[in-house]
Amino acid sequence: MAGRPRRETRPTRLRPTRLRPSRRRPAGETRGGPDPAAQARRRAAREKKVSLGLDALQTFLKDLVRDGLAQAAARPYSDWDTQAARLVDAQAPGAARLVRMIPEVLPHPDRLLTHLSRLYLLTEAWPRRDTLSAPQQADLRAALGFPLDRAATVAAGGTDTRWLILGHTVSDEEHVRTRRTWLHEGGTTALLLDFAAPGWPLLPPLPAGGSVRARLSPAPGTVPQRHVLDGEATRSATTPLPAPVNLDGLLDAHGAALALNPWLERTAHHLGPVTVHPPARDGDPWRAGDARGSLPLGGSDTARLTLLALGGGHPQTFTAEWDGQSLTPLCAGRTAPCTRWMNRRMNMGSDLPALLSAALIGTERAPLPTPGPDAAGQAAARVTRDDPAGTLLARAALLTLAATAGRQPDPPAPTPTPPPPIRARKPRPAPRGTSRTWAARCCTSG
Repeated sequence: MAGRPRRETRPTRLRPTRLRPSRRRPAGETRGGPDPAAQARRRAAREKKVSLGLDALQTFLKDLVRDGLAQAAARPYSDWDTQAARLVDAQAPGAARLVRMIPEVLPHPDRLLTHLSRLYLLTEAWPRRDTLSAPQQADLRAALGFPLDRAATVAAGGTDTRWLILGHTVSDEEHVRTRRTWLHEGGTTALLLDFAAPGWPLLPPLPAGGSVRARLSPAPGTVPQRHVLDGEATRSATTPLPAPVNLDGLLDAHGAALALNPWLERTAHHLGPVTVHPPARDGDPWRAGDARGSLPLGGSDTARLTLLALGGGHPQTFTAEWDGQSLTPLCAGRTAPCTRWMNRRMNMGSDLPALLSAALIGTERAPLPTPGPDAAGQAAARVTRDDPAGTLLARAALLTLAATAGRQPDPPAPTPTPPPPIRARKPRPAPRGTSRTWAARCCTSG
């Protein structure tokens, strides 16, 4: 056995396998392309889910007002999270995001009523969507979180020109990082949205303050704000900044856009000349104002301190977002780094405070207030629903939108009082005989 030759084993050769493409087609697609009938069935199924979810949300909102908003703060967070999860299951993520924002406004009753009335407006608009125009239906679907058909938006055509990049902001919402990039050309202000999952970086941003050559297609809607980038953006020669607007012009433009789309969250403007005022006292907000008034200035501390350093207490221009509550700086000039409570000056009229009082107590214990004789009160009087809670929410939605769209600037920011001058103290004269006493002691001891 020792002299028997050892048998060599050769490695097994694996034959390469050819991957054949699957013959199964996606659901709703035929040999000739998408099946319109299948797409219609899927669309009807989703709309049915959304209807059921919004019906449950409307009942939930009415229960809140019926029991009294003063009791809402005692609810556990699981109540809001459960309601938001049901809306996600109903394929209405936009409404779910608004529900998750309710705990943030619970300490502020006026902001809470405004937020709930906007949500209630969604639940009332969806059953009546067939009576809306195509742009209004697009606004409603966008507010509910329906995905944007980018291919159809690009196919509809766009504008291929030079765009000035006003600035961008990054926010984290619902475990998704969102970047908003604002561009301007002529009389159009375009918004580009980029998203990234947790742990994944966003695409490289466009250079704030620079110019690019790009083709942007507007998304359907009453306010052509959101756009889709078709292809790539290339660097271009610098274009001039748009003419700045004062605070009155900013509020007028925002109110006009809000009148077309009641769910519009923010607009961007090139503002100036305004002066940045730091808080005069602890707890006061930062403000940006001119001779006619001022508005709260939000954003990060770095952005606000940068504006304060660049302006040096003098009027300046910068671009900012306005969300109806505060300004968020985007970019100050071309060389600077780019980076809610209901205001007392918001004209609430005579009906909103009364509605807020009834909502805090609850419609089961407090009657609905009688609308006032002004134009807003007469319009609110024509809004009636089957139950008092629904009537209160519907009237609050009308009046808060009117108050936000017709907002006026706040009073001018107060000039900080300079501290009193420090008087130099005169040297205290030495008492008489002190030097002689010390000299006598030294001579005696010596």
